[in-house]
Amino acid sequence: MPDRRKPPSRRYTEALLARIRSLEDQLQRQTQSSDSTTSAVTGELRDEIVIETDDYPSESEGENAGEFSGRDPVDDIAEMVGRLNVGEDGQLRYFGSLSNFHLLRGLMRHETSSSNEEVRLRASNMLQKLNIPFEIPLELQAELLGLYWTWQNTWQYVVHKDAFLQEYNRGQMGRYCTPLLISAIFSLAARYSDRPELRSGSQDPNTAGDVLAEQAKLMLFHEVEAPTTSTVQAATLIALREFAVNKEASAWVHIGMATRMAYNLGLNLDCRHWVRLKQISELEEEVRKVAWWGCYLVDKLTNIGLGRPSAIQAHDISIPKPSLIPEIEFQPWCASDRGPSMDLPQSRMVSNSHYACELFSIVSYPLDIL
Repeated sequence: MPDRRKPPSRRYTEALLARIRSLEDQLQRQTQSSDSTTSAVTGELRDEIVIETDDYPSESEGENAGEFSGRDPVDDIAEMVGRLNVGEDGQLRYFGSLSNFHLLRGLMRHETSSSNEEVRLRASNMLQKLNIPFEIPLELQAELLGLYWTWQNTWQYVVHKDAFLQEYNRGQMGRYCTPLLISAIFSLAARYSDRPELRSGSQDPNTAGDVLAEQAKLMLFHEVEAPTTSTVQAATLIALREFAVNKEASAWVHIGMATRMAYNLGLNLDCRHWVRLKQISELEEEVRKVAWWGCYLVDKLTNIGLGRPSAIQAHDISIPKPSLIPEIEFQPWCASDRGPSMDLPQSRMVSNSHYACELFSIVSYPLDIL
């Protein structure tokens, strides 16, 4: 019977080669270590994990040492930590040390798998059939984005503004600007607007953004099949919006979805190694930082507000906080481009995120163990 299996794709082959280079780099550093501890550096995390030499038998311990001397060091590394892998869609995926998925990478994708483009197309078709698409004039879009950058993103720093606007201003739906993320941003920003056309009931300000929120949730229903960093951002913003309209159960579920997808993508892990391998760009690394810590912040707000256990634990996190980029940190804080000409305070967006996350990390730990 002829073998009808498709040959591996070029992207998958490149990902395998990158993983081989990663393991070679790790093993080279491990064999060069001569300290009293053994330092194993994972290719995905770039975290040093110190293993006490007493945990391993020495040559002087007799016959048992031989059992370990012939052991493949790659197995040792795989058992100690989880790892990030590049999937065929170009997204990083995380699998913990107890998982066998990193050993079965070639079997993970099958004919029923969906790409990012496929799920977005299905979501768009569904909205068309339900006659839900809510078109917003460009002038109103600009106003909503201004409200979002001013009143929301400066506090819950979830979206990397420059990366988003690079694609948005070109009219491009790509990695950092997607229909789902746009709908989520607009649905939340509509809460700050007095424009009646954004309301389901023109006289009821509490309905502002309702249609946009329903649109976002329907798109999210499809996009969870092939999530990206922007999917995590959108789910986080939907959770915030649901809390704003007193839908506690929906908010709890959506922030749970956001954290699960964030773990799936390995947003909690340091990915500088993959930047060095040129598998992801420095911009994407920064976007991942912003998305993770934004999700972290909203998760902790939810836990403390509802008195429920957190889905995020400190020992799972190795990714640094967002970089203190002067262009972001010191950009003027303003409510509207049409405001009066005056000296405006600086946004301090990044440092505000740092301090807020640090505060919640201190407060949430004792609450989780009570």
